[in-house]
Amino acid sequence: MENDKVTFTGFLSGIAAEGMMALGMIENPVTKKTEKNLGHAGSVVDLLEVIKLKTQGNRTREEDKLLDDILHQLRMAYVSFLESKDAKPEAEKTPETNG
Repeated sequence: MENDKVTFTGFLSGIAAEGMMALGMIENPVTKKTEKNLGHAGSVVDLLEVIKLKTQGNRTREEDKLLDDILHQLRMAYVSFLESKDAKPEAEKTPETNG
């Protein structure tokens, strides 16, 4: 059972995957679809920020880098999506972008 031990980096990676799924970056393994849920993605980023705050001073350099990299990647993907044509409300989309 010791090989199944959960690590902090594994825990962070799992949360990162959840955020990536919510941003449509990876396929949901259950539905086999790529889905976007910005509200959930924002909640994942908020959760990671709380984890970062509450674990300050208790992380290794590797864990610090991983957490910072995950937060950066998810934030940039979130902003990129907001700036994309996909984020426009239906009423603002032109016929060219509705396809």
